[in-house]
Amino acid sequence: MERYLFTYKTYLPVSLEEAWAFFSEPDNLARIQTFPPVHVSQEGGSILVRVPYTGGRIQFKTTILSEDAPHEFKDKMENPPFPFSYWEHTHQFSKGKDGTIMMDHIWFSSVVPASLAVKGLKWMFKSREKQLTNLFKS
Repeated sequence: MERYLFTYKTYLPVSLEEAWAFFSEPDNLARIQTFPPVHVSQEGGSILVRVPYTGGRIQFKTTILSEDAPHEFKDKMENPPFPFSYWEHTHQFSKGKDGTIMMDHIWFSSVVPASLAVKGLKWMFKSREKQLTNLFKS
């Protein structure tokens, strides 16, 4: 199955160190992922993500493949949720003028046309960006 690259840029109004600390804590995924909401737990060296109200049918495991603190980490999902059949996500952080620039690079394969998957990814990352803006404002 063909793989595609989706990239999303987010400006974070916090220092590089604060951004890294926030994204290094798996529980914070539940704070920024609002639809669908998720429950996050750690299982050994992996992160287990469950979507409530699905009777446990939607859950997936993410494993950190590499880390270069405070600039980058890469994770890969095992059995990603529909519509994805492959998911590898690189999170990059760099100093910006008045904060941190976060770049998300996702290599994915999808059982639906890539153009539809990208629309869903854009929506999800815009929603996360809004949550991050609200969290870091306070």
